[in-house]
Amino acid sequence: MLPAGAIVMIRPALYALTFIICAAANAQTDDSRNAATWYRRAYERFASTNVSHDEWEAIWDYQENPSAEPSATVRQVLARFGPSFSALRRGSRQSFSDFALDYEAGWDMRSPHLSPIREVAMMMWTDVRVRLYDGNSAAAADEIAALYRLGSHLPTDQTIGSSLVANSIFQGVDAIAQTGFDRGTFDPADAAKMLKALDGLAPKDPFDLLGAIRKENEITMKWLREQYADPNDRLHMIDDISTASMGPGDPALIGGMMLMGEGQFELALEQLEHVMDRTIEIFSLDDPEEIRFELQQLTQELKSGEHGTLTPLVLPAHPGLYERTAQAEQMLAERIAVLHAIATGVVTPQQWENAAVYYLRAIELLAKVEKDRKDELRSITARIDQPMSEQAAQALVASESIIATILEGSTKRRCEFAKDSYFPVAAIPDYLPGLREISSLMCADAVRLIQADKLDAAVGRLASMFRMAQHLSSDQIITTCLLSHAIFNEAASLVSAIMTRDGFTEPQIAQLVTAALTISRKDPFGYITAFASARKQHEESFRSFAKLDVEQTEQLRKLITGWDGDQLLYMLVITKPGAAVERSALTVPNPAIHPLRELLSLEGLTVALGEAEQIQRWIFAGNIDVFADRQIPEIGRVHEHLAAARADLGRTITVLSEKRQAEPAPGR
Repeated sequence: MLPAGAIVMIRPALYALTFIICAAANAQTDDSRNAATWYRRAYERFASTNVSHDEWEAIWDYQENPSAEPSATVRQVLARFGPSFSALRRGSRQSFSDFALDYEAGWDMRSPHLSPIREVAMMMWTDVRVRLYDGNSAAAADEIAALYRLGSHLPTDQTIGSSLVANSIFQGVDAIAQTGFDRGTFDPADAAKMLKALDGLAPKDPFDLLGAIRKENEITMKWLREQYADPNDRLHMIDDISTASMGPGDPALIGGMMLMGEGQFELALEQLEHVMDRTIEIFSLDDPEEIRFELQQLTQELKSGEHGTLTPLVLPAHPGLYERTAQAEQMLAERIAVLHAIATGVVTPQQWENAAVYYLRAIELLAKVEKDRKDELRSITARIDQPMSEQAAQALVASESIIATILEGSTKRRCEFAKDSYFPVAAIPDYLPGLREISSLMCADAVRLIQADKLDAAVGRLASMFRMAQHLSSDQIITTCLLSHAIFNEAASLVSAIMTRDGFTEPQIAQLVTAALTISRKDPFGYITAFASARKQHEESFRSFAKLDVEQTEQLRKLITGWDGDQLLYMLVITKPGAAVERSALTVPNPAIHPLRELLSLEGLTVALGEAEQIQRWIFAGNIDVFADRQIPEIGRVHEHLAAARADLGRTITVLSEKRQAEPAPGR
């Protein structure tokens, strides 16, 4: 039986053996009404597809960079996998799935179909990406719907491994589907098709983790009583538990069980059964916070040995399993809401487009600019009182496609940068330096247009900067808030400079006011929301890695609540700095984060990262008050920016509104 979290990817060299084992384990008469029949055919066809090493390399390279144009090799390989995809789609349309698992085998039961079917699904994800790239939304929706249905079939195995694989497949394909929504690709018919495919998933515990826990608990209790009733059989328990868990057991604990008398062993089984029943009761609760609290309490009891010797060895890591389920519930609810809105015409596909897609595209376009022109663009000082050279102006004109992409993105209603659901958000996300570069480019172009006496076009740039600031304010990352604030202030300073000159026309003022008012007056630039997100991250990280009891956890919560923005950013930097920051590279100018030099102190980052190892040791040891009698390095002056946020926004809106109420200034 695959234990929780033991799902692994199988590479082509291992397929032949895997499929032979799978065929032997699931030998039964093919039934075309059984989805499992078609899923077996899908991975048998997958295994028999001839793919060279170089072709696999092309596929893996494309999976690493899915926004790139798919190569001819990628398309050819995916075409060869077509029969496998066809079998999976047909299987997904069946009303039931039964892989004929041998539950009587207890811990000897295997589920060899899980890893191969996950591999087929992952390759199908790649095919979906290509279809979306080609604009073939109907074909992409067909494949997404099939994978959604596959996710509802696998949990009928009633094993934790099957539930986890189903969850993984759902989250993987849903992330790819999101790229289609971000581009406004799917029409109402596509949305209706995908919505119907989700009918098989329940809103609560969509992949039936609770049912899997019940079944595995039942199997475990029966197996233990049958296999180890005789003390002599318990001599083999250390090997059996090590094999079932795919890792070594605790020799001291298992050795103690081997020496138990019959009464002691039965007592240990009763204690285990009691905890299993309690776990099921906890998972059945309605309040997520109550579930988390009770699971944390139970985990602490198990660590302290309150429930006998046997229980900690065979009980799954339920707190982590619950978090995956809770995440899936949220994702499912959000996806259904979006699909229903598009399918029923409440929103158009274009209304659901994602500004982040356009900003990332602009970053990619800028990265492709030849080095000389890129250096020239970076050297432009965007000051309205400093005449721009003809060479710099020409470089900006040559960047028209990049600027047009930013302008288009700024008009979108929503902006969501993709985050990995399994890993904490980085302090300095990969896209932040690129965002700084394209926002600087937009500001420089606004200055060019102002100096060229093209105020209408300049106002369009400034309004887009206000909207971009609003977009970034929703990212829930402190460093992105700093950039949001900086972009707004750059645009506002240009607005103020024009005010002292000839001013704006009424339509121009209206355009700027409308754009500025998209920014929340209650939480300008998103600082407060980002602080809350950072506090949650820190609390979850500490609970995962530090050895804290329930009382210490409550103390931790109170402590983190008192941290200000600078302390929160410092902790984010030393615990999850992000791919844009390499600790070894901060002692010298680091090109990766050079665009952020005006937002963040590179010296402060260097000092903070140098302290990271020591601070993490303290946290792991349970010494959570890391700021006691310590001065932290200055990284982003978050406290100062937070204090100025409302005043900066309010001042600009007030000046524009007063100007709007006065006599219109002469236009140009």
